[in-house]
Amino acid sequence: MKPLARARLVAAISVAALCSPAVIPAATAGPATPSVTTADGSVHRTVTLITGDRVTVTTTKDGKKAYSAVPADGSMPGTVLTRTDIDGDAYFYPSDVIGKVGSLLDPQLFNVDGLVRDGYDDAHVDALPLIVRRTGTQRPEALSSHGLLPAKHDFHSLKASTAVVDKDDADEVGAALDGKDEDGTLKGVKSIWLDGKVHADALDRNITQIGADSAWQSGRTGKGVKVAVLDTGADATHPDLAGRISEAKDFSGSGSTLDKVGHGTHVAATVAGSGAGAPGLRSGVAPDADLIIGKVLGDDGSGADSQVIAGMEWAVAQGAKVVNMSLGSGPTNGQDPVTQSLESLTTSSGTLFVVSAGNDGPNISTVSAPSIAPHALSVAAVDFSGATASFSSRGPSFNGTVKPEIAAPGVNVVAARASGVNIGTVQSDPNYTALSGTSMAAPHITGAAALLAQEHPDWTPDRLKHTLMGTTTAPRSDQSVYDVGAGVVDIPAALKESVVADTGAVDFGHLDVNDGTATRTVTLTNTGDTAVTLDLKGTLAATGSPQPDGLLKLSASTMELGPGESAPVTLTVDATGTPTGTYSGGLTATPADGGQALRIPLLLDRAQSVKVRILDREGKPAAAQISLLNADSGASLNAEVRSDGVRDMRVPEGRYMGLATISMMIDGHQQVAVVSADVADGADEIVFDSRKTRRWTASVQGADTRPEFMAGNLVRTTDDGQYGIRHSMVAGGAYGAFTRDALWISPTTEPHLGQVAFNERWRLADADSDATVGDTSALYDVAYAQNEVSDAPGRKVTRAEVEKLAKVRTTYKGMNEKIRIQEGSTVYGTGLSGLNVSSPSYLTVPRERTEYIQAEDRTWLRFAYRHQGGVEMDYAPRPFTYEPGSSTKDTWFTGPFTVGAVGQSTGARLQLRIDDNVDPRGLVGEYSDFNFPQRFQGTTRLYRDGVLVADRGSLIDKTFTDSSKASYELNRTFTSAGIFPMGGEASAKWTFTAGGTGEEATPVHLLNASFDTPLDNMNRARTDRPLHVRADVSGAVGGLKSVRAWVTSDGGTTWHRAPAHRDDDGRYRFTAPTDLLTSGGFLGVRLTAEDGAGHTVDLALPRAIPVG
Repeated sequence: MKPLARARLVAAISVAALCSPAVIPAATAGPATPSVTTADGSVHRTVTLITGDRVTVTTTKDGKKAYSAVPADGSMPGTVLTRTDIDGDAYFYPSDVIGKVGSLLDPQLFNVDGLVRDGYDDAHVDALPLIVRRTGTQRPEALSSHGLLPAKHDFHSLKASTAVVDKDDADEVGAALDGKDEDGTLKGVKSIWLDGKVHADALDRNITQIGADSAWQSGRTGKGVKVAVLDTGADATHPDLAGRISEAKDFSGSGSTLDKVGHGTHVAATVAGSGAGAPGLRSGVAPDADLIIGKVLGDDGSGADSQVIAGMEWAVAQGAKVVNMSLGSGPTNGQDPVTQSLESLTTSSGTLFVVSAGNDGPNISTVSAPSIAPHALSVAAVDFSGATASFSSRGPSFNGTVKPEIAAPGVNVVAARASGVNIGTVQSDPNYTALSGTSMAAPHITGAAALLAQEHPDWTPDRLKHTLMGTTTAPRSDQSVYDVGAGVVDIPAALKESVVADTGAVDFGHLDVNDGTATRTVTLTNTGDTAVTLDLKGTLAATGSPQPDGLLKLSASTMELGPGESAPVTLTVDATGTPTGTYSGGLTATPADGGQALRIPLLLDRAQSVKVRILDREGKPAAAQISLLNADSGASLNAEVRSDGVRDMRVPEGRYMGLATISMMIDGHQQVAVVSADVADGADEIVFDSRKTRRWTASVQGADTRPEFMAGNLVRTTDDGQYGIRHSMVAGGAYGAFTRDALWISPTTEPHLGQVAFNERWRLADADSDATVGDTSALYDVAYAQNEVSDAPGRKVTRAEVEKLAKVRTTYKGMNEKIRIQEGSTVYGTGLSGLNVSSPSYLTVPRERTEYIQAEDRTWLRFAYRHQGGVEMDYAPRPFTYEPGSSTKDTWFTGPFTVGAVGQSTGARLQLRIDDNVDPRGLVGEYSDFNFPQRFQGTTRLYRDGVLVADRGSLIDKTFTDSSKASYELNRTFTSAGIFPMGGEASAKWTFTAGGTGEEATPVHLLNASFDTPLDNMNRARTDRPLHVRADVSGAVGGLKSVRAWVTSDGGTTWHRAPAHRDDDGRYRFTAPTDLLTSGGFLGVRLTAEDGAGHTVDLALPRAIPVG
């Protein structure tokens, strides 16, 4: 962990449906280790953000998560870290850069769960890959080889470059962002994006469903049209693709264009496969198109944004008329680099990009980037009946574009299977497999565009797109534009169409409940060589409902167009009095002679506007993060309000309550307030006024204390408690001391909508102590759950409450050194919610402290760790319960530490876990070395009947070919060149038998030894008298046949026999003489044992006991 530089407050905001609240375990807080699996199966992963802040995610073996954070070096005093949850991912934004997120900074740079999921956590990469957009054509100083973000590769379509920021230098980027100005370090930088991961969208192709076979009969096969497929490569040896690929290039870094995933082969064959492997059955939509392949996704099915952009630029340079991109990176606001590059390339070339909409349906607003690009043709998926595929992503988009725009078959599509790849449902003919997804729908549209481009080689990308959209099979009555766009592609209709529109869809925009009318104009052009008379009709209605009278009017009901002529038609909506909601329909232009009709989708969104106002404690505008909850429907949304303190938000009609976390500077000091407010009856604004808040603090009656740490949250829910919003705050601990004026909260005693829940947890330390030094001698730990926030000025722990607290006299031993460690806890109990967050406090050890802990109906998960010089020793969270009013003692970091192993056998499967750091009480800790090069080196070997079967890791999970009983030898050795203050060196060998016990899980009998001996509070042995050591050997079968012990004072070079005697309690006692107890040195111990079943252990700990 980087040392604490300055104090910081931490705020967390979450918006969630409260009908099934998650029970989340405690975080280990602080850095933990970059990637560690603990004894209980929890996994800790640490992410360094571009600002230098580090967030650790703890995931339990059943998938629950918790988070903890530590600040970057040089963090500004009072900076706030806010948290927003979006689609299950947690985004952490330092308040000093919030105003830059979404403009200068990509929000994905702060998506902690996304960074972990895509392998950008600290265990996997030591630098963040970026795409940096410039304000000019030349690289600015920041992108120079010696700049803050050294550039690697340029993208001309974006005026951008790939770059990396070393995570050790991230705090410098954070400092530059905090102080950015025109002459700053980042001068000339317009946008910084994460070079994020893009994934393939996959989850009896029906050629007749889209009419491709009819197009072939008329000679339209895509001949002469160059089509690019950007995907996972292609199997050029497949019969359907053999001889069909004219050019291929790898951008993924995998070294070839061979498809090892199978996705790209399936897509390419759907676009332009010859069908040679199954004549008459499996031809692609455009079987004679000129096919080129860009491998932009690697052999794991994913690739970086920069790889995709490089492939897009290449495809355009190769002259591709249509590019298929069955890939996506999730919903964005359209400001991501791939979407921006697609827009630039389309407008500067004659290339149409066809992109799958994504597979995140049926949830709304899930259309993926880059499909949301205005010029991209976004493709949804339908089944053979034309019904929307459940997985197909839905609109609306976050950037105001009508998406998706068209649909095609995407369920159980059969196409080419790459050699050696088992993907999808392999058919009776193994050359083919069935896949589902919008990835399978998009190549149908790409092929259709190639056929249309063959018919009209001079048409622009927009005209191809608009014509394909305008000639679809109209959406069914149970479908909206947000489901399938214009409808399912109809290739024969597109090829016959001679009237084209200047748009693919008409969006009347967002009309508020108080807005009446909106007008749009569509221009129609006759591209044919004969005059045409068009009958014009318009429909606009909510899905499944009739069209309201007077909602839509056209300026004309007919239109006459000569060859090459164009004319406008004006569409006017009058939504006065219509309910809020989404209205969709179409403008249909039908030739009077019965020719091919043109249908243009129409869309209207009716909602209400709420003006949000933010005021600080002086009544001045302030920045905030806000959440609004519809008291009637339970719908919620969150947003950021910038420093001008005002934001207009469009919301579904209803009554609204809200929460705001407001950041403000008062008299030069950072303060944060959580403010609750409602939209008053008949009003169209909600005001979050910090002047109506009271101090959020705590104290102990009769004791002089200061706040050491707090975690708290305010929850607003609907009347039934099913849906709600929560704003959370964490302060203190590793983020430093905070004053009683730092935090403020709104009382909720006045009448309000819905219900309120208020949770707070406090650690209160003796007032004379210093949070940074860690010299507390008394600590109070309490937590409360209430159904309102009182107007009393803070929480007071009464004398009566103190009497009921458990009194624990706790000794924190030093590990052969005086050092500042960190310790903390989280609390669970009836009624408590959202207090599963912690930030560890500093504590100088050795130290004895009296801890007063709330005991009634409380479980505390406590943890501690020691970190210095890149070396860490820690205890993972462990649950504790206490008796109210009791007085007990406890000790942490008691040596000597031993090595243990446990396991189980299930049929032919053997599972083993080795713990390198186990204290005499059985608490499991961990050694971690973050130095480079690492000096901690460990080896593991497992032999089965004399054959090596595993050779790495502390977790072994092997399934053998048979389940018979076998003999095993397990070896574990580690050394650390003395970097740990005690321990850090061991060798252990276990022999045992396992297997032959059937399919039920059976414990493996492993002998383990732990040691107990009188040591001082520095964990040191005295030099002036012999040291008596007691050994506890567990796991024996049939009793112990032999136990032998040795001691050493030279690190194991020489071992001295120490006779072991069995005591009445079954433990063994041996003694180290004074001549081996040298001040400043270490006493090592070794023990061997054998049980009645022949199982053995040989354990040596050369640096087990410091001598002082």
